[in-house]
Amino acid sequence: MGNQQQPWMFVEDRFGRRLRVERESRGMTQADVAGVLEREHGLKLHPTAVAKMEQRDVEKPRAIRLFEAQAIADMFGSTIDEMVSSPEREIDALSREFAQLGAQADALRAQSDNLFARMRELAPLMAVPADEVTPELQLARSRIIRAMASMHEAETARMAKAESFLEEIEKDPGKPSAGSIGYQLQRARLRLNMSVEDVCRATRMKPHTIEDIEVNRFSYVAPGEHHDVYVRGYIRTMADVLGLDPQPLVEQYDTEYGGADSE
Repeated sequence: MGNQQQPWMFVEDRFGRRLRVERESRGMTQADVAGVLEREHGLKLHPTAVAKMEQRDVEKPRAIRLFEAQAIADMFGSTIDEMVSSPEREIDALSREFAQLGAQADALRAQSDNLFARMRELAPLMAVPADEVTPELQLARSRIIRAMASMHEAETARMAKAESFLEEIEKDPGKPSAGSIGYQLQRARLRLNMSVEDVCRATRMKPHTIEDIEVNRFSYVAPGEHHDVYVRGYIRTMADVLGLDPQPLVEQYDTEYGGADSE
């Protein structure tokens, strides 16, 4: 079959990519992953094997066996299905979780409003000097004050995280904004009614490479000394298959991302 990729290979590619994302998000090295797998799951896997699982953009990517995939998924508190799900499915699932969280937050806000209303009724008692109330009342007031301070601190921290994340999204050079390289390639693919797998078969590129390019995440595409050369080549290959003129896209890449390697 030559280099023709089969469907199961796309699943392995998604798993390898998710493995890398999960590992990096936890600040783990490939040696850390191998160590945890051996200690906690009885799976002996050399760090180089972990690296090869993650590196899918090669002629013959390292096969990921089912028992290995199960152990890795367990280590990250996930399932194999979740590890190989597409980004669209992950985002859709996350949106549902946030919707549920929003409903829970509404209920908690109503509960806290009710508690604060009751507190206002007891405000005169809360304002009595400490040396004029019983020890039991002093203890109760202290518990309330500590709880309120803790709630305020936790809410402030959550809001700071949310604001930081929103700022990160807005600043992220990988955001597929209109007119970006990835946006143009993705739009061309969708106009032709082609899936990522269709482009894989036409270009022999890996799914994660195409997905990274479509969101302008070029640093993930081909790390190494000749990074820009590879990225330009991938952009040209995709543009040719999708019916676009590759030269303007390559020039845009050099302008926006500072491609410096000689071709």
